[in-house]
Amino acid sequence: MTDSGRVRVDGLDTPLTERFCSDMPGFDVSMAAHAEALESGEDYYIDPQTGLLVMSSQYLADRGPCCENYCRHCPFE
Repeated sequence: MTDSGRVRVDGLDTPLTERFCSDMPGFDVSMAAHAEALESGEDYYIDPQTGLLVMSSQYLADRGPCCENYCRHCPFE
């Protein structure tokens, strides 16, 4: 069992591979957009591949424990 309220050491920078990994289409451009959102303090970014709104890992960490909605950048264990 995991602690869904504890942020992983690499949780703000690295998505869980079962949710979003480097062999998925658009990974590099999406991760660049995520990094830009983190740097500028934005809560989300628009995914360049899909056009969908994606919450940043910092927003998810600030919001509270994992919501179990399979968020792309979930920072929790």
